[in-house]
Amino acid sequence: MTITDVVDRLSPVARSTGVAALDERLASVGWHEKGPVPGGSRRTWAFGAVSGTQYSSSDRMSFMEVTVDIRDPESADPEDEGPFYEEFERKFHSAVTEAAEILGPPSFVATYGDQDFPDDMDAVMVAGWRDGGSGLFICFKHEDSGVPFRITAVVT
Repeated sequence: MTITDVVDRLSPVARSTGVAALDERLASVGWHEKGPVPGGSRRTWAFGAVSGTQYSSSDRMSFMEVTVDIRDPESADPEDEGPFYEEFERKFHSAVTEAAEILGPPSFVATYGDQDFPDDMDAVMVAGWRDGGSGLFICFKHEDSGVPFRITAVVT
């Protein structure tokens, strides 16, 4: 699965503004629910080889995340994570370039702490394409030392 595959499957969801709820937009463009995940606030969806997890809560807008690339650090020592950070920063920029070939230039590209970084994003870096109230985002995620580095695509 490539970022192009994921963007091809998610962009119609981000652009389908006629139906408000994310689950309705997913179903309306061909995604199929695989079933709820135990715990109630997550659901899994698939469209061909692409699958993702929808998250929702009462205090946050619903979103679906598809992991495009993931890698665990080889060591528990945070000092050893620099090369992984650099690798995934390059992968993020490459994914944004590939997504832009389909979607056009992003509305924004930001690093955590930047003034225009979205309040509702949990990522190190994010590029976003907004269409009204919905959007498609490419994210570089690394929540803490010792946890996986990830490139994800998120649709709201």
